Amino acid sequence: MGVYNCPAREMLTRAVDSILNQTFTDFEFLICDDGSTNDTLQWLHEIAAKDSRITVIESGENRGLALALNRCLEQAQGAFIARQDADDYSALTRLQAELDFLKAHINVAFVGTDCFVYDSNSIYGEWHRPEYPTKEDFLFNSPFIHGTTMFRREVFDKCGAYRLIGKCHKYEDYDFFMRAYAEGFQGANINQLLYTFYSEEKKNFVSRKMRFDEYLVRKEGFKRLGYGLNQYHYVLKPLALILVPNKLLCWIKDYKKNSLMHKRSLSLRLYKVIVNRNSYIKFNYERYVNTNRAAHKRFPFISWNG
Repeated sequence: MGVYNCPAREMLTRAVDSILNQTFTDFEFLICDDGSTNDTLQWLHEIAAKDSRITVIESGENRGLALALNRCLEQAQGAFIARQDADDYSALTRLQAELDFLKAHINVAFVGTDCFVYDSNSIYGEWHRPEYPTKEDFLFNSPFIHGTTMFRREVFDKCGAYRLIGKCHKYEDYDFFMRAYAEGFQGANINQLLYTFYSEEKKNFVSRKMRFDEYLVRKEGFKRLGYGLNQYHYVLKPLALILVPNKLLCWIKDYKKNSLMHKRSLSLRLYKVIVNRNSYIKFNYERYVNTNRAAHKRFPFISWNG
């Protein structure tokens, strides 16, 4: 876990406790503070004093999540390495489920899960990913949710550590997953909601520098995966989004979020249009429904309550 200026002790404690209270207990918990300037480091030491499995690593200065994770990798002793973000939390059976999956599927090098999505108010949706992503699943976005993943150690031994790319250093996971696939590793996703991901839509501003960094990651990653000119328009996607006013993008995100939260007031046809046109879900929606129709007698991606 890499941590930088966690906004609230309660959020950090919930993230850490969701790992400490796992049904699988035989692990070391490496947490790198990436030069926090608030009370995060003090909170970490106070939390770590209560459980010997926690090791707090101090970076001294803020250098980005990729380097914080690399500091953890340098000290990791396990044959399996799992991720967890400081503002998210895991279901208590997550680590055991992922470990069991990797032991049962020797051809899979790393595994993630589906997740709930929450903001400061409540859980407002679900993110689902394809069970066995192919390299084509990287075209629109990453088919893995980084915080949910568990890796065999040999993935890092062969691919190396996380890399800093561009000026904002925000796409280390997308880059790493594509490098892993280029090396011949296969990833998978457990289609269970074993993680809860923090996403405050109005705070998720994507700057022009970040869009350009994503372009660099896509350009190099797609080349590694052997894509040709037929897929090049996907490389240009972040550059095209630079031309779209941020207020319009925020409006689209809010519209999608509000529509999903109030789905009972929508017709079934309109709901399908929103899901297919306004989110990442588009590119695996039909495949997910077709392969899970018998098991899921509802539309995926959103919790049906009541």
